[in-house]
Amino acid sequence: MEFEEKKPCPKIDIDGVISKGKQFDLDITLPEDHRNVIYGVVRNCFKEPVCDAVVKLVEVVYDCGKEERRPVGHTFTDKEGEFVFGPLCPDKQYALQIWVNDTKKIKRTNEAQIAYHFPYMPAIWATLVTEDKQYFVDAYKDTPQIPKSAAWGLFLRVHDELTLEMVNPDVRKIVYDELVKKGLEFRKGFGISGRLANFLDKNPNHIEVAYSILFSLPGIPIIYYGDEIGVTNNFENAKESALIRSKNKIANLLSVFDSRDINRGKVSAKLFYGSSQGYYKFNSQVYCKVHNLIKVRKSLPVMVDGEFELLPTKSKSNFAYLRKNKNQQILVINNLSKEKLYADVTLPIDIILKNNGNITKLKNLINGDNIKVNISLKNKMMHLRLAPYQTLWLDVTPN
Repeated sequence: MEFEEKKPCPKIDIDGVISKGKQFDLDITLPEDHRNVIYGVVRNCFKEPVCDAVVKLVEVVYDCGKEERRPVGHTFTDKEGEFVFGPLCPDKQYALQIWVNDTKKIKRTNEAQIAYHFPYMPAIWATLVTEDKQYFVDAYKDTPQIPKSAAWGLFLRVHDELTLEMVNPDVRKIVYDELVKKGLEFRKGFGISGRLANFLDKNPNHIEVAYSILFSLPGIPIIYYGDEIGVTNNFENAKESALIRSKNKIANLLSVFDSRDINRGKVSAKLFYGSSQGYYKFNSQVYCKVHNLIKVRKSLPVMVDGEFELLPTKSKSNFAYLRKNKNQQILVINNLSKEKLYADVTLPIDIILKNNGNITKLKNLINGDNIKVNISLKNKMMHLRLAPYQTLWLDVTPN
């Protein structure tokens, strides 16, 4: 059995005679200041990958000097013998338990091999509040490769606070200082309670940009209930929940009052229905934009399984990238700024040759509008004008 650590993530290579339900126990301590995945390959004595091995991840903790192993999750190796867990916390000790049985075939379950990508969430928020794409780019470059059988779960908000544990102190301060005034603090400096609509100033176009990013990145987008219709902070629910805890003498780890309750609570059927029918101006605008983005994404398989390529731009507020497979190439352009933007995007040569130096129009798949662009062969760039918080999904598939 071999253990080899390679940055950016620990790599586990298990060799030996694996048969008759053999179990391996591996103790792993992640390096400090890194939130990585544990990626492993299980092979037999002939160096062949072992499919459908059961891999269990446990956290090793010590309570009053006594070792305790707490289950975190489990998965199966794929046909290449690969598995992945993460992102994982630094300064914690983990152990892996691996079982293989060649006398009784292990049946793969239908569970998804998916992990929440916690570092992406605050990185996207930093990009949104500063109008600077570099915060996401840095997080993307720090993201380790995962097997094709696995996927990241992508999200902007959940039922808990907007956690800032998994970013560096500079990014943490930027996001906290900007958003805490639009919600409530939770663990001062490390989390903020509040709804997505409040954090984005109840601006439907800004909300559309946020969801355009979420829906066009590689991974599985996850929407927190109510955000699809622009539900706002519910302070009444927080007060009522605190009163119930007080009466029943139930307190959480912090206090009777839990600031996270402002992004929880019931959402009326009337508001859901009315938003879908156009009865409420703001909520209906958000519903239409999110509903439409979901519809368009479902019509584009490349958004699900396509490769992701960041594209150079002159402006920090011009967040552009390609999603591409052998059949299609979609150019995504997000104006992160509240101002108009004259945008330049450096494109691959095959796209440039498709429209050699001609002023042309490309259809925005989000709303069907024709977007006037100038594509130059000389500098391999596309030039176009963007409205405040405008988002474009352009089909640039070469003929």
